[in-house]
Amino acid sequence: MFTKFELLPNEICIECFQYLTPADIFYSFDQLNYRLHTLIRSILLHINFQNIRKSIFDGFCHKIAKNPEIKSQIISLQLANKDACEQIQAFLSLVPLNELVHLRSLILINLNADIAKQIKIMLPFLTNLSYFSCTITDFGLSDILSAPQQYVDSMSIKQATSLTSIIISSCDANELYHIFKYAPMLRYLKINRFF
Repeated sequence: MFTKFELLPNEICIECFQYLTPADIFYSFDQLNYRLHTLIRSILLHINFQNIRKSIFDGFCHKIAKNPEIKSQIISLQLANKDACEQIQAFLSLVPLNELVHLRSLILINLNADIAKQIKIMLPFLTNLSYFSCTITDFGLSDILSAPQQYVDSMSIKQATSLTSIIISSCDANELYHIFKYAPMLRYLKINRFF
């Protein structure tokens, strides 16, 4: 039996999907029929996990981890380490960033030193990344942007040149120097506190 929603044209369905989170889209429509399943896998995903319940976060992360097709749909990702949820660590343990081959925008909130080191290694492989924003709790931004000698190659140089926007909660003159050095195509830089 068909519902009225299933009779809507693809363009209207896609328009409706823009008002829902990716997790809601997949949990609500993915298994209804083959047409919606195929349609959902053709849209680009802007995932913001910042204000999502832990149970939904965990379930959707497992769905992403098991499905390379969904990974290739993700173009925007926002994760936050707050309220003891540690989303960034949980997500990275299931889905390494370098598997998100079309990722263009990455926002990380309350990043700690251990995860910052993992991000530093993965950044050169995110060749489509053009927007990177992070708030760092106990680590300098220059430590993320400046790769150690073993990682400096044509790929990391190409990656650094693709960054066009960075938002920083605080930095000093040395970190600002590294930003300009490793992100020469930067068009937007916001520093909330400069010391």
